[in-house]
Amino acid sequence: MRFYPLVLIFFFVISSNMLYAEDKPVIDIGLLTELSGSNAVNGKSCQEGFDLARKIHDKAEDNLEIKYHYADSKGLPATGVTELQKLLAVNDIDVVIATRSQVGMALNPISRQKKIPLLGIVGHARFTSENPYAFRFWPTTKHEGPAISQKALKLGLKKMAIITLEDEWTLSLTEQFTKAYTSTGGRVVFDERLTEADTDLSSLITRISQSGADAIFVNLALAHSGLLIRKLRERGLSQQIFSNFWGANQDTIETAGKDAIEGLLYTSINLQKPNFLKSFEAKYNHTNINAVTYSCYTALTTVLDTLDKTPTPITVRPDLYQALLKAKTISTLDGTISLSNREAEFDLIFNAIHGGKSVLIQ
Repeated sequence: MRFYPLVLIFFFVISSNMLYAEDKPVIDIGLLTELSGSNAVNGKSCQEGFDLARKIHDKAEDNLEIKYHYADSKGLPATGVTELQKLLAVNDIDVVIATRSQVGMALNPISRQKKIPLLGIVGHARFTSENPYAFRFWPTTKHEGPAISQKALKLGLKKMAIITLEDEWTLSLTEQFTKAYTSTGGRVVFDERLTEADTDLSSLITRISQSGADAIFVNLALAHSGLLIRKLRERGLSQQIFSNFWGANQDTIETAGKDAIEGLLYTSINLQKPNFLKSFEAKYNHTNINAVTYSCYTALTTVLDTLDKTPTPITVRPDLYQALLKAKTISTLDGTISLSNREAEFDLIFNAIHGGKSVLIQ
């Protein structure tokens, strides 16, 4: 009988800990990206940036527990919708970070209906305007398209051939580029759409060569960019080539070949971030980053920074949404980024590919 008090104390301590754990509020954060499929490299880049933000902010929370959940959209709208519904049903997530425009645009109606903050690595011009719960962490095509147009016209290139992937983001980028280009003295002399299933580029290249274009905008993704650039040069086309951020992907460079891709121009987020690069290399032992890596790092940093800065612990989704709306700056490893009208204001820079590497240009 003399052991009973000890047993009672033991059960009291265990019960108290269980009660504390049950009472501790939880914020559930979801990452929905293409972990498989034709653009899985995109998802890997995003996950590395996301996990780096997790590591940097990894600390004991006295009044709040943060849980992370990963889901694979495969880069497909329908799959993304299904996976978001699962994240909501099973984990009751409070915020989701998602990549790729065609996925983000498909998620907008659910985000709006369920009132869940959607932080999108999404460039489509209408992403935030269609959904008050959408936050953009990628340069809008309204800025990127005109930037490419301005560079082309500054170089005296007034006749453009455009090849665009049938994808929400690339179509929006071509739309915004064309609007700016044609309104300021340029003329689109060739405009073609490709799907990811298209493989015969021979007739396409013939028609480009006959168009009289003095520049070519290769607005495609990983499956076609390097291949088309290589074949353009093999056919003797020497025009200046512009691209989107896929033009700097290592697979694109290797597929095209260093000689063929030499001089390619593209605009992207400024990745000259020494503290970010140092932390990234320390975690992953490489510095093979791109704009998606940095965008996903910034998106999660925004959520965690917002949770840290709020005086009263955020425990429910509506309060997190309101806190995100009030956030005006994002504290990163290399200073602050402005957040205005639910859009991160990244600085865009122009780069050229020289010697198989991306080089900043003025």
